[in-house]
Amino acid sequence: MAATDSLSVLFTRFTPAARVFYAGELCRTSSFEGGGPLGHLHVVRGGGLSLAERGRDATRVEGPGLVFYPRGVEHVVAPLGSATDVLCATVDLGGGGEGPLSRTFPDRLVMVGAEMVPLAPVFDLLFAEAAGRRSGRQAALDALVLFFMVRLLRHLIETAQVRTGLLAALSDARLARVVEALHERPDKPWTLEAMADLAGMSRARFSERFKRSVGSTSGDYLTDLRLGLARLLLAKGHPVKSVAKAAGYADSAAFARVFRKRTGCSPRDWANGASG
Repeated sequence: MAATDSLSVLFTRFTPAARVFYAGELCRTSSFEGGGPLGHLHVVRGGGLSLAERGRDATRVEGPGLVFYPRGVEHVVAPLGSATDVLCATVDLGGGGEGPLSRTFPDRLVMVGAEMVPLAPVFDLLFAEAAGRRSGRQAALDALVLFFMVRLLRHLIETAQVRTGLLAALSDARLARVVEALHERPDKPWTLEAMADLAGMSRARFSERFKRSVGSTSGDYLTDLRLGLARLLLAKGHPVKSVAKAAGYADSAAFARVFRKRTGCSPRDWANGASG
């Protein structure tokens, strides 16, 4: 199946959200806090901005260009001269900043100039909508940012620009089949043999290729996927027993053992903390 089908599975299951909070001329230095699950997208149409982070040299981003942080990272943006035209949004990729979509990206993604050409149609739509004041503007902008994220992910996958992580796996036709199946049916009793068969490889070859591409074993990836789904369902108020079943565990006790080992608390305690 195509890598874009895998993206559809990810977007359907983890329901990302976006909120455009500024569109216009960047006139002053702006600071953004880190540590939270929300990422930040800064899209530059004209002019340029300086991007500063702790422990990194300042980076110039001139339009057309973008900066994307999939998770909350403390950073500062400042205009380079006048007429810096930007659009800024928060992006929640689901999973509390630790979901598969969030981990798909590097910690920071910067694209400028010719790299932006494949994104030009939706780039133009974003700024055209931002320039107007018609009814539904905010809803349209938020939806367009999500569309922009799909096009961005698709471009990164099709051009194999990321060498490790989920994007790298989705760029590999055989591994993409497995990743898509895992996301479609995380509740299935998956075995290494079943995954290798789906990829059309021996178990040894599949294990080596998956770890080299994704950066973790297929078993660890599946566990992370299941627990990401579990956290999502727990946060929505689903009972532990039904969450355990949806996440592929034989019973609540087995689920609780794995959950506690990874998070340091029980599913019920985690759910109470998430809701209150």
